[in-house]
Amino acid sequence: MSDKDLELARVVIDAFNRGGVEAILEYADPDVERWAPSGWMEETLYKGHDGLRKLNSFFEQYFDSYEIDAQELIDVGDRVVLLGYQRGVIRGSGDLVEQRSGWICEFRNGLGTRTWVYFSWEEALTAAGLQR
Repeated sequence: MSDKDLELARVVIDAFNRGGVEAILEYADPDVERWAPSGWMEETLYKGHDGLRKLNSFFEQYFDSYEIDAQELIDVGDRVVLLGYQRGVIRGSGDLVEQRSGWICEFRNGLGTRTWVYFSWEEALTAAGLQR
């Protein structure tokens, strides 16, 4: 993994927070895979740009706003581990919910190819072979 991929991860997060899923598609391989965390209520794999749109429609249905707050990005060789928070305002209520989450992201040729999502930092770090 290079500094270029760490920077690309930051760019993707910023783009998503500003413009939603449509703003990140230019950074996603057409065959991108996004693996949901264990216990996710919906599908476990979202594939391609349409898969990302389908996943995003879940968040749009239940939240007035949704964002990712990256706290730390870690280079783990061929992947980037992102530790942060998912934050959303529940649709129609004004109530803010926050979930500490981890992501492992792979990039190839300047595009995101695979992402695995975890409901805790510990799960993400363990999956990446890291201990704290």
